[in-house]
Amino acid sequence: MLFRSPWLWLSLGLGVWLAHRRRTPGPARMGLALALVYVLAMTVGARAARASIVERWAAVAGGPPPAVMVGPLPVTPLSRNIVLDAGDHYETGQFTWQPRAVRFDVVNTPRNDTDPAVERARTDPGIQAFLVWSRFPYWTVTHTSRGTAVTVGDMRFVGQVPRGVRFTRQVLVAPDGRVTPLP
Repeated sequence: MLFRSPWLWLSLGLGVWLAHRRRTPGPARMGLALALVYVLAMTVGARAARASIVERWAAVAGGPPPAVMVGPLPVTPLSRNIVLDAGDHYETGQFTWQPRAVRFDVVNTPRNDTDPAVERARTDPGIQAFLVWSRFPYWTVTHTSRGTAVTVGDMRFVGQVPRGVRFTRQVLVAPDGRVTPLP
């Protein structure tokens, strides 16, 4: 998500603008160098934050989590979003460097991946394509008069996408087992 960082765009844009204005490539090179330093600092910071989160989780849960994502927040390079796979559910929260703290949200999100309707939904090509790139899939199962509506989403994008953009797939599992994609 570094491409959403205003600091990265600012260093690159200012370098290009100054290079164009001064008619010399020096400022653009400096902007590129600053962007590279920023990317490296964000990468090292993410790895250190991840290690701190895994260490804290292991101390509380008795072992490391199966998967952890530490993602940047827009505008605030000293804070990170956390998505942690806790087995049958996901924990979310934030990591901050100032003060150095790991905070998990009170409410967690169940995976719901053991429901029989989810197993049927996994046969849909659209769901299969979604699961190829999804790292933290969670399922919502809703029983209706027409069958069972099954929706899969990815915890990485909960609350992170612009309004109107969906990072989910939904199918209807009919009582006879047929799976139909829903819009």
